[in-house]
Amino acid sequence: VWGLAVLADGRLACATSDNTVQLWDVGARACVGVLSGHTAIVRSLAALPDGRLATGGDDATIRVWDTRPAAAGASSRAAATVSGPVVVLSMERGVSGLVVLPDGRLASSQWRSRDYDAVLLLALPPPAAIPATDSPATVPVR
Repeated sequence: VWGLAVLADGRLACATSDNTVQLWDVGARACVGVLSGHTAIVRSLAALPDGRLATGGDDATIRVWDTRPAAAGASSRAAATVSGPVVVLSMERGVSGLVVLPDGRLASSQWRSRDYDAVLLLALPPPAAIPATDSPATVPVR
């Protein structure tokens, strides 16, 4: 496990080395969902106040998932699963850290070599501004 985040509804998100994020119902001690889509180790997580989850890793992407139970069509948090990311941000380097700032922006740290370290500040669109589709929106960030 590379990172942990507590979602707004109390579930625990775990970043793993098998390229996924597991969602856990802590009270039931049960994995209730797996987020698949990263193509390398997931190293960082940030729970957004609106219920979404941002994930980043060695595949140089930040993926934003709608992890709210209602969005997943579930009536309870134990049954909530997520089929795919809503937004994929394509980064220049691997993502080593994510944190939500008080103003709602997402700060991302990146690394890939001794010669390159960066912190980027990203403004994410609100959930209502993202069209509901079967494939995520991909946004290059440079």
